[in-house]
Amino acid sequence: MGRNQGEHLRRNEVKAGIIEFIISSKGAVPEPEIRKYLGKKYEIEDQGNIKNHLRDLQRRPYSCIEKIPPKPGFANKWDIKKIENLRNIRLHFPEIRLNIYEKSLNIVIEERDYNSGTPNANRFRVQLFLSVSFFDMCLKNNIETLYAKADEIGQFCKGSGKGQLLQLAKNTNNKVYTEFMERILTNPNVWLVIYKEYISDSLKSEICRKSLKFSEDIEMSEETFQKIVEEALTMQMGEISPKELCRIMLSEISNGMSCEIIDQKMFKEMHIELLKIPKEILAEQLAKVLEKMSEEIFNRIAVEENWKEHYHELLQLIACKQKNHLLSLDIIFDHCLQRDIVEGTVSPEEKEFVYEEEKVFDRVVAELDKNLIPAVKVYDNFLIEYFEKCKEKVRIP
Repeated sequence: MGRNQGEHLRRNEVKAGIIEFIISSKGAVPEPEIRKYLGKKYEIEDQGNIKNHLRDLQRRPYSCIEKIPPKPGFANKWDIKKIENLRNIRLHFPEIRLNIYEKSLNIVIEERDYNSGTPNANRFRVQLFLSVSFFDMCLKNNIETLYAKADEIGQFCKGSGKGQLLQLAKNTNNKVYTEFMERILTNPNVWLVIYKEYISDSLKSEICRKSLKFSEDIEMSEETFQKIVEEALTMQMGEISPKELCRIMLSEISNGMSCEIIDQKMFKEMHIELLKIPKEILAEQLAKVLEKMSEEIFNRIAVEENWKEHYHELLQLIACKQKNHLLSLDIIFDHCLQRDIVEGTVSPEEKEFVYEEEKVFDRVVAELDKNLIPAVKVYDNFLIEYFEKCKEKVRIP
């Protein structure tokens, strides 16, 4: 509907309208479509005026939209693609409710390292959609910061059942970390073995030996180990026996730990002499050292007769990762919900979600320890169905 005759536009009303039109559209929007929309809604026909609005929104201080360079003979397109765009929209146009637009939700989900369509992403989507304060919290912080905040809440809010579960998940990771580190540090530690038996003897490279500041210490934080393990556990299980899967995952973990140790020894303790080695020779030598180190670590942590124990530990770590991600964002969402209640801004939809979620949450957490995939699938189905119901109620643009 257009304006009534004599009616004046509010300050930035057209700019806000442009943003809402772009963010409610799938993909980039051709400039002629924006002109058509503005002509119908605001009765603005001046192309120069419209271009000024678009350029203003693209440039500082707004920086709310992105210009997509066109192919020859085609019109410019405009889009909202980055988390910075959303932050600037929230700053300059606080009246726009960003969390009801799927484009906004997808940007936050993707830029927070979630793969679209996974259970964690679907859960995140519902929470972002329901709570403005949670959405704003996720705009301001990256996902690792949110996990850290949830961990801190779990430590100090002792009565929180979810916080206690989060701590249990951390304890499992700590147990495996301690066990594996003890094995690679057993005297002589893996670095000492590789240095004495391979670098000093096998490579027979005087310049390589001189370039290494020799020390026996090996340092690897639990956080670093956790990242290595998480990367190794992202592989698809497929049609493979549990024993073979265990071997492959332990091999990936061994390689990751080897890379970390080599990086520490050959780069963080680098001597200037290392720079004198030709790149091709250095790359070949490092590849050999890395392979030998990985084999040594694997032989220490992958004890054949204990493969079933290893397999159980790795499944526990997979479950822990799922629990950590599910529980961490749930703790942050609960915090936002409680704040909304105190401030009187909580929505009926938020309350309903918490009520419905509690019906399935306890059962899912219990099932995670027994059978990971079916448990996660039950929860995922609940989230997908709930989001569709939310869209129908709110009529998401």
